[in-house]
Amino acid sequence: MVNLARLLAAAALAPILWAQLPAGGEHVWQIPALAYGPNMWSILRLTNRSAAEVSLRLEVYRENGEPLPIAGAWNLGPREMREIRIDSPGGAEESCWARLTELSDATVDVEASVEFLKGNALESFPRQAKEPSANDVWVSLASAVEGKQVYFLNVFDRATTLAFCATNNREQRSCEAQSRSAAARFQVKPNQAVAVQVKKLRQRYFIAQSTVPGRAILLLFTDGPGSKRVFSSDSSVEFDAPVK
Repeated sequence: MVNLARLLAAAALAPILWAQLPAGGEHVWQIPALAYGPNMWSILRLTNRSAAEVSLRLEVYRENGEPLPIAGAWNLGPREMREIRIDSPGGAEESCWARLTELSDATVDVEASVEFLKGNALESFPRQAKEPSANDVWVSLASAVEGKQVYFLNVFDRATTLAFCATNNREQRSCEAQSRSAAARFQVKPNQAVAVQVKKLRQRYFIAQSTVPGRAILLLFTDGPGSKRVFSSDSSVEFDAPVK
């Protein structure tokens, strides 16, 4: 289950824990850690920089991997800019993510953000497209992840088992040897996201392991404010003197 409040508190993605490699020459954007709810929504801003029309396909998935009915094909004219809003005014707060695929050879800029409205203040948190990692095991110093949230997104069409554990053995590259009580394990369905809050670790190294290599996005979130805009109104209406 994604800790949505924690994700919204992340002003920006911290440096990615582990290097992520591009998946060939495809024009595909995977945009993780979006969100929607009664007072929040996500915005995708698409800009066609070319002089030709562009065809795009959009898919949006809930945090549990189920598709949202926002999917469809979009056409952008030459130099056209369009905003796509992902929201659910009457529903509960929930994390989601989007995949955008370019079906024609052109130049498209993709920007994304999560916007949260509280009173007269609108706070915006940028999101960036990420490529799936080529790894199935990632190792980091425990000090780099303590007190932060690790976000894992399975963008593959197969389920995977995700394991987190800690060790003092610098050469260890697996959680399989850890006991059931020493490792946290999650079943992650296709297109599902999981976020885990990392507390104080007693060992020096933190390990994340997936049973399906090559199709996951792994990010680290830290707390911080977003970009805030405050709206105010200062207006008055003057009436003419009454007619006698």
